[in-house]
Amino acid sequence: MRDLFDDIISEKPVQTKMTELKISSKGGKVLSKSQQTFNKLVKNIEQHNQKLKDEVIKLDLLLELYSKNASQLKKQKAEQNITTAKLIAQSAAEFKFGKKQNEKTQEVIVWLCREAFQEIEPDAETIAFYDSWAMATTYKEEHEEQREMLKENLAEIFKMRYGIDLDFTQFDDTPEGFAKFQETFKDEFEKKKSSDEEFASKKRKSKKYREKETELKQEEVLKLKSIRSIYVSLAKMLHPDTETDAVEKLVKEELMKKVTNAYNEKDLNTLLRLEMEWVTSYTDNLESLAEDKLKIYIAALKQQLDELKTELDVKRHHPRYHDIGDFSWLSLQNGKKYIREIEINLNEEINFLKRDMKKLQKNLSKKTILDQVNELHEAMEMEQDFFDDDIFDQPLPF
Repeated sequence: MRDLFDDIISEKPVQTKMTELKISSKGGKVLSKSQQTFNKLVKNIEQHNQKLKDEVIKLDLLLELYSKNASQLKKQKAEQNITTAKLIAQSAAEFKFGKKQNEKTQEVIVWLCREAFQEIEPDAETIAFYDSWAMATTYKEEHEEQREMLKENLAEIFKMRYGIDLDFTQFDDTPEGFAKFQETFKDEFEKKKSSDEEFASKKRKSKKYREKETELKQEEVLKLKSIRSIYVSLAKMLHPDTETDAVEKLVKEELMKKVTNAYNEKDLNTLLRLEMEWVTSYTDNLESLAEDKLKIYIAALKQQLDELKTELDVKRHHPRYHDIGDFSWLSLQNGKKYIREIEINLNEEINFLKRDMKKLQKNLSKKTILDQVNELHEAMEMEQDFFDDDIFDQPLPF
């Protein structure tokens, strides 16, 4: 059975273009606290942009390697599982088994099919075969149940990791559905952040904290007043009609569209980024920035950094990387080793199934079938014990 979001095509990572910015000290003059904070934020943004790029490159390389080898082996094993299940069913029909033996045979056939359905989509004949042995349920019912369980698990993970309650039933496994999820997650994350800050403010009403709170409110007022002034300033500099060079005119037209759109949406953060990229083309301009303007830039940079941290944090959970989700947190080198171990184990399991299938085909007897069923039943129980006792005791890989 395919998992939720299995077939979503990955979106390209959103990269935030950042002009090379740095306030330099001239004449031995010590930089102010705001200037130092500005430089530190710019450096952190550059580092997180690089981390994000490196993470996407790593994930894509691991996914490519996994898809090229391990993924194909998993499908091969799945097909072998179906073949083995059908052969056991066909052979078992020729002999009379006791009640306990029939139960074991049924459990093994159902288990082999379910294992296979995790990797391949069954055809109508295989679904009918499975339904005839599953009895208590059907492939369709289990498929829907699995989707709902996955949504519940995802909701629990995001609740534990971010403290956010998300209703995954409102998202479907389409690119549009994932885009809606991203937007919802971002909104809820911001609400949680604001709520935490409000809660903290109620608990810490010291004089120093009240002063800080007042300062933040003043900064917010200043931001709102700045939206129009920044727009007017950029409009004067970027208006295409003031440019005679054809190439530069086109550049300004595109930039002006972004500025106008940001202004219409009251998007101060984008306006500030555009202003920084244009106005501060030369670092000399930065030293002369007034403290109030510098504080606005710092606020915008902090928001930009928070967005990058969040994007980096959730990148591994993108549906594109679902198949490598169990080891996406590993380094590239360790991830390659992990994939190689998966390949070795899969080859052993495939050879095991092929060997036993040949044994059944060569010597069809009641004893041979029961031995095969018992052996597979033990493997099934070992897997279930490992899953029950070990998997949920492991820490989340992030």
